[in-house]
Amino acid sequence: MARRTPSRLSRPIGPAFAIIVLGTALVVAIVAVGDPGTNESPARSPAVGPESPTLRPGRAQPSSPGPLPSAPPVAWVSVDGDDGAAGTAADPWGSPQRAIDSGAGRIVLLPGRHDGFIVARQGLVMAGSGPAVTTVVGQVQVVADDVEIRDMAITGVNEPYEGGLLVDGASGVRVNGVHAHDNSFGIHLRDAPGATVEESEISRNGAGIEIHGRSTGTSIASNRIHHNDRAVDASRGANGIVLFRSEGGVEVRGNDLYSNVNPDPASGTDAGGGAFEVYGSRDVVIVDNRIWDSSILETGTEDDLSCSGLVFLRNVAWRGSSAGTHEGIVLRCAEDGLVAHNTFDGFDRFAVDVIHRAGPFAGSVEGLQVVNNIFVHGRAYSIDNELPASVAIDHNLVWNPSSEALHGEFLAYVAGHGNTRSADDLRAWGLDRHGVVADPRFVDAAERDYRLLPGSPGRDAGIALPDLADDVADGRPDLGRWETQ
Repeated sequence: MARRTPSRLSRPIGPAFAIIVLGTALVVAIVAVGDPGTNESPARSPAVGPESPTLRPGRAQPSSPGPLPSAPPVAWVSVDGDDGAAGTAADPWGSPQRAIDSGAGRIVLLPGRHDGFIVARQGLVMAGSGPAVTTVVGQVQVVADDVEIRDMAITGVNEPYEGGLLVDGASGVRVNGVHAHDNSFGIHLRDAPGATVEESEISRNGAGIEIHGRSTGTSIASNRIHHNDRAVDASRGANGIVLFRSEGGVEVRGNDLYSNVNPDPASGTDAGGGAFEVYGSRDVVIVDNRIWDSSILETGTEDDLSCSGLVFLRNVAWRGSSAGTHEGIVLRCAEDGLVAHNTFDGFDRFAVDVIHRAGPFAGSVEGLQVVNNIFVHGRAYSIDNELPASVAIDHNLVWNPSSEALHGEFLAYVAGHGNTRSADDLRAWGLDRHGVVADPRFVDAAERDYRLLPGSPGRDAGIALPDLADDVADGRPDLGRWETQ
């Protein structure tokens, strides 16, 4: 029998929950809103496929930072320019690579469709004139540290496992105001610690963002990630954000993820999609995001890779109106994980599915805590096998008077017991012994306002979590996403 892990509720959440603060100020870019779309059934098996290609032999290597003595401090590139020109605004060069090789410290791509390029010089800023007017057709590859890519669209990279923007073995790369669309991966961060992706739009790719390998200090914040809706291979694709064998220290905060689903996956494949895939990756913090029109999250592993330290905190997710089967979160690898203060509305099959070391892609869920959440209009739990004693699923509010969700006639399923609509059964089977089964009384769920009205049974009904004590003035947390002030 596995050794019991001490409860997360009796000790700090740990370093995975520490907010990642980066010292570089970023300029906010306004990104055009994409069109809504439809989506259908996501698959339940995690993204598993060939590893991303290794670094190509003979790739460009970073050179010394700073402009060359003869280079302009700011170089300009126009699709109508000439690589024999001066590189000024009045006499621009014709290709991004010519400007990069010049040694200029900042490069501006004027409106038009430019060729892809490689940035192999530390500290360079590559700026378009806005993603609505400046498009790079072909891969943007960054292999030098402290580079900034901003204010441009990137498209047209369809080789499997390749990103429209590929950050390859470089640290501290900043991405802001980019629209990565119609690529295999929109943005691929491969061994790219300290990367930031902010105020960008990622859409119509096989996967929106993939994070792979070294990842300490990576931040994905305030982006719109949507309609990533096609397969990369038979088991991968149609995901908003994929963490694939990443080594930890990633925060995903304040993003909108929607319609990340493959509407027509091929028969016999699992590339159905979802907002998040966490595969063989540890120390991931997913906080303050909004998710709709897709499944939410799925974890998995192989080769004894750890998924420890997952924090899924204060997210709001709802089923939406599009067709198909959209599920909640699948936790088959989540050792010492924390799922807390989320609000889920209307998901098929389950809001939370927990599996411990059973079946393909499964690992440990020792020490997992699912607390202080609100799950409504669907079956709250699917517990697929016997769980370790260190797992706590408690202090949640569940409510399902009637639901059109698949298996929405039940509150929970527990292996060895079956389905139930009874709060007494939940408690007898070890779920929500201190929880609430009642209408949460949202302000306006139809308008996605999931704050709690006065008198809600979710107010002051939670258990205090040490790392969140400063967010709860009276020491008695509300359930769900919103804390009453």
